Amino acid sequence: MFPVIIERMNGQSASTPKVYIAGPYTNGDVDKNVLLALQKWHELWDLGYVPYVPHTCHFMDQVKSLPYNDWIQYDLIWLETCDVLLRMPGFSKGADGEVELAEKLGIPVVHNIKKLQSLYPLNSTELEVELSPVGLATLRELQRKKEEREFTLSDSQEGLIQKAKRRSKEML
Repeated sequence: MFPVIIERMNGQSASTPKVYIAGPYTNGDVDKNVLLALQKWHELWDLGYVPYVPHTCHFMDQVKSLPYNDWIQYDLIWLETCDVLLRMPGFSKGADGEVELAEKLGIPVVHNIKKLQSLYPLNSTELEVELSPVGLATLRELQRKKEEREFTLSDSQEGLIQKAKRRSKEML
């Protein structure tokens, strides 16, 4: 295996903290609550986190309706996989139940993004991975095709190949 630095799409990777967003859904205007949760998703994604919004079940239920408790169970499965729960403001028995479960599972609960960032600071946009000989051969094949003008690489793909070359030379 050869270590290679790859650029992450938006800073996210499998090890990036997964954030469960808990907030009002049925209390008040459902459409507004869903919109606010989705806006929070985008805010967290843009910061480099991997957010999960249980409010998306609102749309899945429109495709195929399931009993409310089925959606709750589905969301709780996701909650168990998250690193932290972000509790949005507003009254919600459901979100309060999610907070209670998170605390029982030892999952930290935060109420704002500053606290999230203090617990899980993100600053790297690169990830070091072990690249197999097959993966390295694939990168070399991409470079060969580029040189033969079979296709054009984007700047980020070109950067990936250059980083892989440097790292593989260091390892040999």
